Amino acid sequence: MPRFEDMYACILAVILLVLLVKANQSGASESLRSSCFDKPYIAILAETKDRKSEPDVGLTLFDPSGRMQGKLPEGTSATQIIPGSHYGGIEQLPGSSIPSLARAVEVCGAEQGVYTVTVKEGNQPYSLSVDASGKTVNRTSLNLRHVSRQARVRTYKFVFRIDGNATILSWLDSAGSPQLRIEDGEW
Repeated sequence: MPRFEDMYACILAVILLVLLVKANQSGASESLRSSCFDKPYIAILAETKDRKSEPDVGLTLFDPSGRMQGKLPEGTSATQIIPGSHYGGIEQLPGSSIPSLARAVEVCGAEQGVYTVTVKEGNQPYSLSVDASGKTVNRTSLNLRHVSRQARVRTYKFVFRIDGNATILSWLDSAGSPQLRIEDGEW
């Protein structure tokens, strides 16, 4: 007769295998946010309305030092990539039954300053969010909603600062002045 410990270990192994298979069905990886609690963090997230798939957009983020991550130009060298960054599909709530897929550029160890994000649109509505946190759990975000026009490219600038325990994000207009809102949502 099998021992209880052996049966328990076998059941646990099957459960873990099922969870791993489920997590990898979308091809999305887990967000860097879950491993970036002690460093400044920025994420540029593009999501569909239902968050069941990644939107058909390309994202590129430029940091204050001119380095980049995202849909990179051909021939980009490793020294031009933002350290501690990732681009691709992510699952924001891994293992949850709540849809949470997004295309994202994430930076763990983000530097303070002015960032530029470009969005090359595809053919479906999407929301664009900038999420940030300092060295604490204090989070803030900026949001936009768009109806895509195939191959249209949008460019946005924002500033990321940490003031004590406060994380500060603000859109910037073309003159570099902070704005609470830069455009009306399209949906």
